[in-house]
Amino acid sequence: MLYKARQTNTSNILKIIFNFAQIVRSEANLGLYMTSKKATYTQCDALLRTIIVGNIITRLSLSAFLIWRLRQIRNVHNFGSDKWISIILFSIKIALSIPYFIFQRASTEYVPDVDLVGCFVDSFTPIPYGAGGIAVEFLIDIFVTFRLVQILVNANKNAAQVSTNIKSKRSLFTAVMYWNFLRLFVSFVFHSLAVLDMIYVLPEKLQVK
Repeated sequence: MLYKARQTNTSNILKIIFNFAQIVRSEANLGLYMTSKKATYTQCDALLRTIIVGNIITRLSLSAFLIWRLRQIRNVHNFGSDKWISIILFSIKIALSIPYFIFQRASTEYVPDVDLVGCFVDSFTPIPYGAGGIAVEFLIDIFVTFRLVQILVNANKNAAQVSTNIKSKRSLFTAVMYWNFLRLFVSFVFHSLAVLDMIYVLPEKLQVK
């Protein structure tokens, strides 16, 4: 019971971290668009760093949550390969997040038409690390989805050979599994939006060059 409670608490903590990071990122984004008419470099850099930290924590907590859900459903102590695949993928994601944060650059840009000094963010330089991180996130999604499909198929096979009482429990288990698939779909959409954002930024920057 204590072990199950710990697992549930971990899932809840990861959800809280994800939601808090989303709030931080959104508030900093709002602040970036609401800077004073003469924005300073310090303001721009601080807001950019806050946005990036929020973004990194959001994405890491989402990946950690999906991996942890797999751990809850499929006992990784009996599946050592799952444990190591999860650790390797998550470690790569963390490693790519470090240069993604370091290479973010903010500057101020004067717009004479409106007599405004606004914040300018270099979204081009960190793209390889951001794209690499998103690719790893897609791999995590695919890995977790593949394992959950395996678990569901095996559970349905076993359910055909057991009593009615066990079958009702299996039905609940199946419902929980479909709920996890819905979470994976939301995660996939979340990562796809980041890809679309990069596709929008890339030609814009190449055009400027």
